[in-house]
Amino acid sequence: MTMIPAFRAARAGTVTLALLLLAGAALDPSKLVALYSYPGGHRLGSMLVYLPLWLGGFAVGSYVLGRRRGSGFLVTVGVLVASAMFARFAASLVSVIGALPAWSTVRFVAWSTGFTGVFAGLLGWPAAIPAWLILRREKPGQPARPVPELTIMAAFTGVAGLLLVSRAWWTHSPLGYAFGQGWWFIAPTAEAGVIGGLVGLAVFLAFVHVAGARLAHAPGRSGTFAGAWLACVCGGLGLGMAQSVLALFASGPADSLGSDLWVLPATLLRLALGVSYGAAVGLVAATALVALPARLRGPRAARLAAAVLLLGPLTVEPVPPATPSLVAAATGDGMPRLSVSAPAIVDDRGRQVLLRGVNLDLPLTEGDLGDLAASGANVVRLGISWSRLEPTPGVWDTAYLDSVKAAVGWAESYGVYTVLNLRQDRAATGLYATWGRLAAEFASRPAVAGFDLMNEPPIGAQPPLTSSLLLGRDYAEAVTAIRSAERAAGGFPHLIFFQPSVLWSELGFDAAPPPGFSADANLVFAPHPPAGSPLVSIRRALAMSARMASRYGAALWIGEWSGDPGQYAVAEDAGLLGGALRAGETRPAELSRAYPRATPGRLTGLWSDARRRGLRLSGTGGGGTCDLDVWVPGEERPSAASTGISSVAFREVPGGWRISGCPSGDYRLELV
Repeated sequence: MTMIPAFRAARAGTVTLALLLLAGAALDPSKLVALYSYPGGHRLGSMLVYLPLWLGGFAVGSYVLGRRRGSGFLVTVGVLVASAMFARFAASLVSVIGALPAWSTVRFVAWSTGFTGVFAGLLGWPAAIPAWLILRREKPGQPARPVPELTIMAAFTGVAGLLLVSRAWWTHSPLGYAFGQGWWFIAPTAEAGVIGGLVGLAVFLAFVHVAGARLAHAPGRSGTFAGAWLACVCGGLGLGMAQSVLALFASGPADSLGSDLWVLPATLLRLALGVSYGAAVGLVAATALVALPARLRGPRAARLAAAVLLLGPLTVEPVPPATPSLVAAATGDGMPRLSVSAPAIVDDRGRQVLLRGVNLDLPLTEGDLGDLAASGANVVRLGISWSRLEPTPGVWDTAYLDSVKAAVGWAESYGVYTVLNLRQDRAATGLYATWGRLAAEFASRPAVAGFDLMNEPPIGAQPPLTSSLLLGRDYAEAVTAIRSAERAAGGFPHLIFFQPSVLWSELGFDAAPPPGFSADANLVFAPHPPAGSPLVSIRRALAMSARMASRYGAALWIGEWSGDPGQYAVAEDAGLLGGALRAGETRPAELSRAYPRATPGRLTGLWSDARRRGLRLSGTGGGGTCDLDVWVPGEERPSAASTGISSVAFREVPGGWRISGCPSGDYRLELV
């Protein structure tokens, strides 16, 4: 094959790609689906890296692989995807290098490149058409020949990945909620178990082997490297496809097929992580293949690859999830202090506490809080305007701060906790200092349940880099500032609530802050599930949120919810959760349903019926202390049947009744 057709194909494809990039930047101001959007400002350096590398990488890769007979449309699409991922990797490193520890930054950036690759394939495929039109008249190439050496290198790299990065690639990644741990989850990770890890690695290597036979014979060392790397990317794509097919048979509220369209975004997420995994493995495997001495190549390579497949995953034991230590809070006067004993929020008596209430904004009156308490709520998520609290950087409005303190005091007088939520109605510059000072003001107030760091953070200019890695860094700095301020003020550690980006609130999913962004023991994952999203049902949203909270070793609390109150109530009870209704929405009957405010030991089951004032709860670990606290709405005195609970008592309060008792061991309570 002459060089001229390959050169013409590469040139035409690169011009087409450049036109697609310009069109996307002009026609998609949302920056969500364009191949490229101008980032602006201080990210100009990233643009100067990303665009030249993608266009140049696509041109060179298309030319190198185009010299091989038989190259065409699919090969060129693969080059498009791989070059886009490489360009994104380099540009992202330029943006954040030095801002975070080097290894965690490199690992995250490599992990996140799959999103770019999937978008490039879905939206940029027209750039491969010129290559197909120009090269289709060339004679077909040589029959595909396996390259067992590539399979060996990919196998060794995959096994090494089990030890270094694989846990953070799937189950404990920012998308950990998308991966359950049932038989249907296969991946080269110890979290999939021995069988799932073996099968996942075998599937990946099988696709690498097949793709390598087609791609790893391009002329020259550069052609061999490009073809081998692309074969590994194809292997990752095949792994993602296999995961998606098996997920169709999954069970459980987070994974099973339902009335929503979760299968579509879930498939894209799996493909993205598979592609990025293949690219990471391929970079090492292709380099090793090119450097491999000729005497080590030959038929024995296939047998060695098989041995690695059989023995590698068996040498890695599953890594148990980290269990955060509980920071003890001494019992004091007033409302009990709250802390985390994952997966539950607990008070200083050891009871599991369900915080259920509403979102409210200032200004408020004492009557507002009294009405809230009479509805059965025991928490208010109080929105604080940052621009009003601190109209000028470093200068606080003391009158506005006094109004916050007054609201906290009124809530406390009615037995209602307050979660302070800072509304970042301007750029987040100074977030850490502001939270430090605010935490110092309430460092010794048990009535303040905790601090909600940011309200629906924006996705930033380069998601998921900005909406996950850098958001996690900001959260970690805020946590450090809060804890330092609490210690300096002689206070105690409050709960710290955090949430993913605003996309989670709109779509029901996004790359969340990376697990491990903070080692604090009192973290509460507090997402805002979308109302009526066609992509993610409320049942699935809460189940995936619970899974993600477990990845953090945190408790789960729904910071803001809206939509169908009946569906939410069922899902909230099933998940043994608390949450806060969105501000400004009507207060449906489902909000004022019976529920356990605090239960000794741990809840094991909960069901309620707001219309008929029904309630069934079960728990375990009761020590005989008489501090069960159950809310029941309505004027009529309720009747209850119980097992394992002594001294059941009823006390009338504004708006309803409080039931107390002394649970011991396993216990049950049912309204009759």
